[in-house]
Amino acid sequence: SVNSQLYRNKQNDEEKLQLGREILDSSSSDYKTYFNDSVFWGDSLSEALVGYDFISDNETVAVKGKNVMLAKDDINTIIAKNPTNLYLLFGMNDLECFGDVKDFKVAYEELLKIVSSKLENTNIYVMSTMYVNGKASSRTPALSRDRVSKANGYIKEICRANDYTYVDITDIYDNNPSLYEQDGIHAVAKFYPIWLNRLISLDLGEDESE
Repeated sequence: SVNSQLYRNKQNDEEKLQLGREILDSSSSDYKTYFNDSVFWGDSLSEALVGYDFISDNETVAVKGKNVMLAKDDINTIIAKNPTNLYLLFGMNDLECFGDVKDFKVAYEELLKIVSSKLENTNIYVMSTMYVNGKASSRTPALSRDRVSKANGYIKEICRANDYTYVDITDIYDNNPSLYEQDGIHAVAKFYPIWLNRLISLDLGEDESE
C-alpha cells in the first residue's frame, strides 16, 4: 500500500541520516551504503572514488578525460539510473578544450538543463572546478588559477539561475596541498573522505553551500 511504502521510505531516510551522522563522527566509513541512491558524474577525479573503493562502480559515471561535451553521451545512462542525488564534477578537461571559459559555461548549462528536465525529483549538486598546484598551472596555462576561478564564477551563476546546489570544494586542496598527487592535478586517497563528508554534511543540513 501507499502508506507502507511511505513508512519504508521514512524508515530508510532515518537509517540514512543515522549512518551519515556515524560517518561524520568517524564511527563508520560506509560511504557505499550512504551514497547507494546517488550518482557521481565526472572525470578522473570522480572515477577515483571507485579506484580507491569509496563508492561502487554502479554509482559513478566517470572516466579519465571526460568533459561536458563528451558527457552528453552519458545522459541516457544518468536518466536510467534516476538517482536521488546527482553530484557533478567537471572543468579540468574542459578548460583545456575551451579557449574562452564562457563557452564552457554555455556547454555545461546546456548539459545540466537536459538532465534536470528529465530528472525532476533528483537533487543536483554541482562541484566547483578544482585548482591545480603552481607547478601544474605553469605546465598547463589553461588550468591557471585565474581561469579556474572564472569557471567557478560561471558554475555559481548556472546554479543560482537554475536552482542547483553549488558546492565549493576548492579549499580542500588549498588547505591541504599534500592531497595532490605528484602531478599537482589529481588527488590522493585522503582527499575523498573530506569531499564525501562535506556532501553528507550538506545532506544533513549541517553545511551551508553558497
